[in-house]
Amino acid sequence: MSAEENPRVEASQFAPPAEMNEMDEPGHFTQFYEEDAFLLDTVAKFIGGSLEANGGGVVIATRPHSDGIEKRLNARGLDLAAAREQGQYVTLEAAETLSMFMDAGSPDPQRFADVVGGVLARMSQDGWPRVRAFGEMVALLCAEGNLNGALRLEELWNDLGSGKSFSLLCAYPLQEFARTDDWKPFVDICRKHSRAIPTERYATLLTPDERLRIITELQQKAQSLETEMARRKQTEETLAADRIKADGVSRRLTAIIESSDDAIISKDLNGIITSWNPAAERMFGYTAAEAVGKSIRLIIPAERQHEEDKVLTWLRRGERIDHFDTVRRRKDGTSIEISLTVSPIIDGDGRVVGASKIARDITDRKRSEAVRERLLAAEQALRAEAERSSRMKDEFLAILSHELRTPLTSMLGWTRVLRARKLDEIATASALEVLERSVRPAADAKSLQIATVLDPATGPVWGDALRLQQVLWNLLSNAVKFTPPKGKIEVSLCLENDHARITVTDTGSGIPLEILPRIFDRFRQAEEPSTGRRHGGLGLGLAIAREVVERHGGTIVAESQGPGWGSTFTVTLPMMAEGLLRTPALSVDRYAASEEPVRLDGVRVLVVDDETDTRELLVTVLRDSGADATGATSVCQALEALLALNLNVLISDIGMPDEDGYELIRKVRALGPGAGQIPAIALTAYARRADRHRALSAGYDLHLAKPVEPNDLARAVANLVKRRQG
Repeated sequence: MSAEENPRVEASQFAPPAEMNEMDEPGHFTQFYEEDAFLLDTVAKFIGGSLEANGGGVVIATRPHSDGIEKRLNARGLDLAAAREQGQYVTLEAAETLSMFMDAGSPDPQRFADVVGGVLARMSQDGWPRVRAFGEMVALLCAEGNLNGALRLEELWNDLGSGKSFSLLCAYPLQEFARTDDWKPFVDICRKHSRAIPTERYATLLTPDERLRIITELQQKAQSLETEMARRKQTEETLAADRIKADGVSRRLTAIIESSDDAIISKDLNGIITSWNPAAERMFGYTAAEAVGKSIRLIIPAERQHEEDKVLTWLRRGERIDHFDTVRRRKDGTSIEISLTVSPIIDGDGRVVGASKIARDITDRKRSEAVRERLLAAEQALRAEAERSSRMKDEFLAILSHELRTPLTSMLGWTRVLRARKLDEIATASALEVLERSVRPAADAKSLQIATVLDPATGPVWGDALRLQQVLWNLLSNAVKFTPPKGKIEVSLCLENDHARITVTDTGSGIPLEILPRIFDRFRQAEEPSTGRRHGGLGLGLAIAREVVERHGGTIVAESQGPGWGSTFTVTLPMMAEGLLRTPALSVDRYAASEEPVRLDGVRVLVVDDETDTRELLVTVLRDSGADATGATSVCQALEALLALNLNVLISDIGMPDEDGYELIRKVRALGPGAGQIPAIALTAYARRADRHRALSAGYDLHLAKPVEPNDLARAVANLVKRRQG
């Protein structure tokens, strides 16, 4: 809640009932009270103190309060008659005085100054310059609910006090602010006064410690009240929202009942009809005016009256009757076969108070049942086919995930290792061979000739290596996709001014000239609309490529002479500044050891994978982290290694020929203490939630999806070792 929503009054504005001589100085005070007697005592002390000190007194109050004040002043030994005759003591009736300057619920400033200011001016002229005044007019306005008028009147009192020497005491009954939403008006009123005086309960607290204690308690109560107000407000908003929803549901239910083709009837436990929808009018021939208030037996044939007795018995027990086939009688005396559903109506106390009946004409039931049976059989067949298709889809996605993730594991893994620049020449050549072997199958399948022309003088560019790789991969895959068998693709890299220029040219199907200007738009493909999307895809690749290139400060351009003439895509990227090139500690690769590498010194790991590229990658990665890593190609080799070597961690693929990773972990766990308790990681291209659950249930300690970051794999191994040691 903001300060504006929860304004507070400075603590200094609240004060205990002061000695009245403290109020000789001009000021604007307000007294809150609970009992009239306390108020009258306070005002009498306030006014009496002024009269006794040879000052003036003005009382603007209701008649009962004026009488009570004068009674107490007389008890102090004051001669009010003489004081009134000398102009020292003036009384005005509050409501009458208000009527003299109020205009449309608001006090008129000029008339207020004339009426009230005139009284004070005359007293000053009569020799009473120091005056104490008590005013009850604001309390009357507040009691009428005219808070704005009361606040405006308080302002006029303040304006009047700035030019005259008098002290003003106002009073408000505390019960006027008893509601939870009265806190803001209360604060506003307090702010209009130089001092706010608590009620008589506070007046009985004589010591400062007692007053501090009660202030602390009041602060806690105020906080609790604000919390309760917030809770109630939330509850009210929730209830209001629920009422709106309930009204909406009620309207929809009414609309459904009114538009239903089924007769919907309600009755009480005596069988008296209480509602009758339009469908009931059409079905039985009686209008709602004719049926409501009559017994439901009106439409029951004589030979079936016993059915209603049974229905009422079941209803009183709270039982529901579903699809009870019976016969009813129309207004014209003819019979109609219906299927009847009867539901008990239960009130808020859980008591059955009536019933709702839904009647459906089943004259054509046999024909409908036959149709329904045929539809049911067809639906069951479709459902079975859908379930079979769903299973096939899940199996296909699992296989697709495996086939995609498996080569990606070696491709991305060797890419990360190459970027880290930790390999010797032999290992680097092996990594490059894996990468080339991974990207050429699509081109080789179409007998495409791929040529590269790379200028060695071209240096590095500044950018996100993964995103730029995605751009080039998209251009190359498009070239392969749209180039016919035995075609040619050329990739060139050269230095052009201070930019690297990358060109991908193919002898493929080309791009229609009308599509060329919009080739980088989203969902746009390099095919004529009439041919459909023969090559698949969503048409997002080139749009993403353009956004990536432009965010790197570069450009991407497409060129083509039209269908059948191939296409050329040119990417230009700004070169890295020379100063940055000489900074060996600066890297543009976000994967190049941006985090502290995990060390596995002394940890013995067995890697089981039938894919040679993946297995060699994982062994290399683990060895780079300091581990003593060994590879195995099958379950049989893995078990032999487990029994022969003192291993710390097992990493195994799942999808392997002959025996898979699940069979391996079952055999490992069957070894018992020692080798059978080795921590095991399932590193697999089967990456669904169900695959993870199956791997963990089979006995693996951890499931990781391919491809995996080298450091993430090392961290997983380290965590398992630490867990075993702990």
